Amino acid sequence: MEVVYKDCPGLVSFTHEGFHTPHLNTSTLSNCKNLHKFPNFIASLTSLLTLFVLRCPHIECFPHGGLPSSLIPLFIAYYDKLTSQKE
Repeated sequence: MEVVYKDCPGLVSFTHEGFHTPHLNTSTLSNCKNLHKFPNFIASLTSLLTLFVLRCPHIECFPHGGLPSSLIPLFIAYYDKLTSQKE
């Protein structure tokens, strides 16, 4: 299963409940200009194999729970602000 958010200026954040898709294996976030952070539940998406994040300029850091260890590849492009958490 794949979830794609492309050209979504109204997407500011994700709900705290997360996606109700236990078999999600690919996700793309592209041109979501008002999205400020990755959802905290992303680490719990153990079926997620591929994540593409392109041109989401306000995302500044990875979520506190980290990213799923199952990712093969993780593709992040066109960022000026993205930093890792030091905690």
